[in-house]
Amino acid sequence: MSKFAGAAKELTAALVINPYDIDTVAQRIHEALYMRREERIERWNTMMNVLRRGSLQSWFNSFIAAMQTTSIKSAPVIAIARSVA
Repeated sequence: MSKFAGAAKELTAALVINPYDIDTVAQRIHEALYMRREERIERWNTMMNVLRRGSLQSWFNSFIAAMQTTSIKSAPVIAIARSVA
């Protein structure tokens, strides 16, 4: 799972990767293909438990709450250079 996906913070049993790091992606694919069956089952169960504890409504509510606590003031200021022609 991409480390840039929001779900990576909740599904910690996933094999998390930076999709722009080709070597690590290849290593994780290899790891997944040769992972012991018991470990695959354990990781799957762990992630399914996280998913089952939540609901679409609870995730939606937490997303809206996060949006409400965010403001443009908290965003970094980006200077834009203008060229005069």
